[in-house]
Amino acid sequence: MHILASRPPKYGAKRGHEAVKGDMSSKLFENFSALKEEVLGSAFWASGYFCATLTRMMKEMTKKVFGRSF
Repeated sequence: MHILASRPPKYGAKRGHEAVKGDMSSKLFENFSALKEEVLGSAFWASGYFCATLTRMMKEMTKKVFGRSF
């Protein structure tokens, strides 16, 4: 899964990453109850993540690739 997010500098990448993983897993378990039974006793998400910053130019290029504005 790839997510392009913009956050104020005062919030670190780890904090944003944990929030997204927590919110998304809650929503997935709400909508797909069988998924919760399959994952029971193990981690739903991998423990790591990758974070990179985008310059303004790279952000514009990314918008063109995905075909929508952020």
